[in-house]
Amino acid sequence: MLGACLILSSARGALLFYEPFNYTNGPLVTVSAGLWTTHSGTTGQLDVISGRADLRVPETEDVNTLVPGQPYSSSTSTTLYASFTINVTNLPNAAGQYFAHFKGASTSNFRAKVFVLTSGAGANAFRVGLANSANAPVVTNAVDLNLNTDYRVYLKFV
Repeated sequence: MLGACLILSSARGALLFYEPFNYTNGPLVTVSAGLWTTHSGTTGQLDVISGRADLRVPETEDVNTLVPGQPYSSSTSTTLYASFTINVTNLPNAAGQYFAHFKGASTSNFRAKVFVLTSGAGANAFRVGLANSANAPVVTNAVDLNLNTDYRVYLKFV
């Protein structure tokens, strides 16, 4: 991850959170001085390496940071946008695994899950998929993506 931001949109947009991700190497929850916290899995497994979040299977740590102004109720017309850069170095399995999401108040209330998967992709390629709360992507991009390449992901959640 090279940097991430979160924008809130209703009648007009406002930048809610910007994360330059300029941490030293080490466990994210430690090197971020508490900005990021563990909400499930084994604390300390998600490392920062050379300015990137290093996510590896079978490590299990899920982290989050609170977005200012939350909670955002489903009964409002609030739209959240997020963007971040991914670089996949090893092919995921066919079904994929989600690696980013919006988190609600509980540790199991995940929305707008972003997956990487190989189902439907050509040899040595992967695709990005999305789901609201399902544990498998319900929609997938139709473009094969290459390993070891930076891709900017833009996410909209209503």
